[in-house]
Amino acid sequence: MTVPSLTLLSDNDPHSLRRRARSLATEDVVSRSYADPFAVVASWTREVGVDIVRPVDDDRFSLDDPDFRALIMSPEDCSARGSRSTVSAWDIWSSKEAAAKASGDPLGYVPAQHFSPCLWPEGRLGPWRALRIAGLPDELTGWVVFLDEVAGTSSAMAALRAIPKPHDRDDV
Repeated sequence: MTVPSLTLLSDNDPHSLRRRARSLATEDVVSRSYADPFAVVASWTREVGVDIVRPVDDDRFSLDDPDFRALIMSPEDCSARGSRSTVSAWDIWSSKEAAAKASGDPLGYVPAQHFSPCLWPEGRLGPWRALRIAGLPDELTGWVVFLDEVAGTSSAMAALRAIPKPHDRDDV
């Protein structure tokens, strides 16, 4: 499988880091994420989103916190995470951030309405793919979500937005 190109940058000057990340833009689709002093730039031929985070010890980012589950996790996330003991709240957060960017409407993306890419079976949801970013510094975790090169755009966007709003579901 062909995957997006990922570039890891490091710079102690946040302005220089962002300037360097922006300079990597090509004619491809580009997504950037920052966790100072690091940045990751994803380049791809189709829709792509990338997110990196530095997990911190914060009770609000706990899979056991009912507020986190209500605001961030969909019912599909809650049922699927039982089989994936290595998935953390930070993985769910980061993979959903990457999916929000890939969707083209990151501000309209409501996390609790979408199945977390880190929980997709075999990292796939229809034509979409999700991969944990390998090779990051130990203090970071991150995900890239991208549209397979052979997928049709309209059906792909429908697949990413397939989970109905809570008021449309019978299980809420």
